[in-house]
Amino acid sequence: MASEVVYTNKMNKLTFKIIDGKEKIIADSPSCPDFRIVIDGVEANYFFDVEELKQSGEKAGTYNIAVCFCGERGCSGAEVEVVHKGDEILWEKMWHTDLDGTSDEDERREFNFTENKIGYPDIKKELPFRFDKEEYRALILNLTSHNRVEDIEDKKIKGEAPYAIAIIDLNDAYHYADVFDEERYAWLGWQEYAKYINYEMVIALADRLFFALNPDAKTQRDWTELDAGYDIRIYDVNFKCIYKAHEKLPK
Repeated sequence: MASEVVYTNKMNKLTFKIIDGKEKIIADSPSCPDFRIVIDGVEANYFFDVEELKQSGEKAGTYNIAVCFCGERGCSGAEVEVVHKGDEILWEKMWHTDLDGTSDEDERREFNFTENKIGYPDIKKELPFRFDKEEYRALILNLTSHNRVEDIEDKKIKGEAPYAIAIIDLNDAYHYADVFDEERYAWLGWQEYAKYINYEMVIALADRLFFALNPDAKTQRDWTELDAGYDIRIYDVNFKCIYKAHEKLPK
């Protein structure tokens, strides 16, 4: 027989932390979601699936609101049983899911924020979580608006995938030219089976290539003084140059 859910007068606070590119690289997961779940000031080892959260703000049901750092639903994430009660939205039950979708009924009455976070003590909170409905929906609007603004800004900076990497031979060439003779270019990423889609990953690859091919270049002056070396540049699907690896070097 299921135990009765006990409601308290305490309201919980649901917020988020933006995950930047550096953290994604440290986590070795460029596809990591953008927003970490924060409840009552405690950061969870889980991230918002914004679309699932949005649906949970509209009607009751079971939603895969919390996902792990890989961003895949069902991979060490958590499902949430959401209840709408007057001016409140409750996370009544939560359970950690494995890849096969199994869960432990005994874990549904509490949530471990640091599940699968090696080296961290358990931080558990009893359920249900109770959120003000207006604040909950304002959070969703904030997250979705942030995504739209980020998408616009990202497109200006990152161009449009897929990307191609140009390895440019600069022997007896002007290093800062925008265009070079065709024979100076070697291309990576143009093959159908090897397209570069992820911006952070292709930037990291370009940087590694640049420093491998120019091992003695500590500054841009070092890089240009011998009239040799290589530059690594990234072009988007519209053949717009969106990145020049040499600009990482100080002048």
